[in-house]
Amino acid sequence: MTGTTKRATVYFDPVMHRALQHKSLETARSISDLVNDAVYTALAEDAEDLAAFEERVQDEVLLRESVRKDIAAIPATDLRRIMVRIGELATNPRPPDCRKLTSQEKYRIRQGNYRIIYSIQDEQLTVWVVKVGHRGSVYKH
Repeated sequence: MTGTTKRATVYFDPVMHRALQHKSLETARSISDLVNDAVYTALAEDAEDLAAFEERVQDEVLLRESVRKDIAAIPATDLRRIMVRIGELATNPRPPDCRKLTSQEKYRIRQGNYRIIYSIQDEQLTVWVVKVGHRGSVYKH
């Protein structure tokens, strides 16, 4: 190791420790150097992921004209929650609870008894909400 170092105790799974010992012997590098490189690589990947996420913060959420008609019939209490969910798509267009619709380039998220159907244009950093409706009727054409 080069430069100033800081000592820490790290506990490895026995299989992982054995693999590190073998790699250390193969490469003539210390286990500490191997672990440091692995951690630096993981942190660099995390930084890239964070940068991509920060770029997505600029997403624009657009509503099709038909969605304006869809939401006109929704009670105010439900509509407030739906609009919050739609707004959240600007920072995270693929939240953990979204589902890709089969055979379509569209996604859906739930808000209570309502479904929000939308498409994502990654290149343009836009999200288009194409349909909002009650779960029983939103998928019917």
